[in-house]
Amino acid sequence: MPKYRNQSTTPTSPEPMLSQNEFYEALYQMIRGAVRTVLEEVMEQELGEFIQAGAYERSPQRLGQRNGYYSRDLNTSVGKLQDLKVPRDRASQFQTQLFERYSRNDPKVTAGIAQMFFKGVSQQKVAAVMEPLMGLSPSASSVSRVAHDLDSECEKWRNRALKSHYKVVYFDGVYFPILHEGQSSQTAVLVALGVDGLGEKEVLAVKVGGEESLDSWSELMADLKRRGVASIELAVTDGDAGLIAAFERAFARAKRQRCLTHKVKNVISYLPKKHKKEVSQALAGMFAQVEERKAREHLAAFKLRYEKDFPEAVKCLEEDWESCLTYYQFPRAMQKHIRSTNALEGLFSTIRRRTDSMGLFQNEQSCLLIIWAVLKSTRFIRIAVA
Repeated sequence: MPKYRNQSTTPTSPEPMLSQNEFYEALYQMIRGAVRTVLEEVMEQELGEFIQAGAYERSPQRLGQRNGYYSRDLNTSVGKLQDLKVPRDRASQFQTQLFERYSRNDPKVTAGIAQMFFKGVSQQKVAAVMEPLMGLSPSASSVSRVAHDLDSECEKWRNRALKSHYKVVYFDGVYFPILHEGQSSQTAVLVALGVDGLGEKEVLAVKVGGEESLDSWSELMADLKRRGVASIELAVTDGDAGLIAAFERAFARAKRQRCLTHKVKNVISYLPKKHKKEVSQALAGMFAQVEERKAREHLAAFKLRYEKDFPEAVKCLEEDWESCLTYYQFPRAMQKHIRSTNALEGLFSTIRRRTDSMGLFQNEQSCLLIIWAVLKSTRFIRIAVA
């Protein structure tokens, strides 16, 4: 039984994304796909009622035969749907009433389908949307077909082939409220953001469910390798022991950079409030040094100054210390981009702005679908890698 915990990732300033208008256009495109799926399913069921038989069904009550499709366009409140597949019967007697009924209920129906997309498709929700169109509720198999297109597109993206080598991969987790066994649980979403040899970024993997653990991270690493990732030059991580162990086991030859933003927060958590600002500035100066040798000199000075009064803070800083300085092994132009997981933190902030108003997700798949929709409208900035 997976465990769930309440944890949130502190948002930071995101990288430039699509404008609000561009985002909503991308989202409307997703909703148009869902509307198309529903309408085409409605017409299939409408024809089935007309001829008293489903597709490929042998029935003594059958009143006619199916005869393929013709296409037509439909203007909706989320844009034009082009080339809708309209079924027809062999005797050319069937005339769908869908378009007239849809036109009378367009805003209501589109809003319902959008909620199906955002919250997770249920038979009750689909029935509420399709009832004013057909005068009857769909079967469970119809609901399954409605949901299938959205799920299959998302799964196709999650299972796409990846490059064999990535210059940098950022790993981190973010938590969302998802319904489990009738109760809301803060559930981890594990994300890997890659940078290729040209400096282009893309989200490589998203795993929803459970918590940040060795097993969960190991599954994500195995997924990366299954889809073609053979080598990673540098991983940027926080101090999560499960993540670090899973990564080092999967990509033993890779280097690892400890996220300095997380490290500074960890260190100052051991300090009284009145000393936090002073120590934060000292740590920022330490990691801003151009040369690794200077950073090590700053560490020695930091220990002399604070070890007596704040030994736990100094001990925290020294833990995983060597991985804090890995960025010095890379070109200067890269260093500011690889010292922290801020690239992912900004992405998480953008996702939260889209999901906070949605409240509780009904299941893990609905959470994944909206994250996928946000990712499809996200534009990443290329970084220098040489």
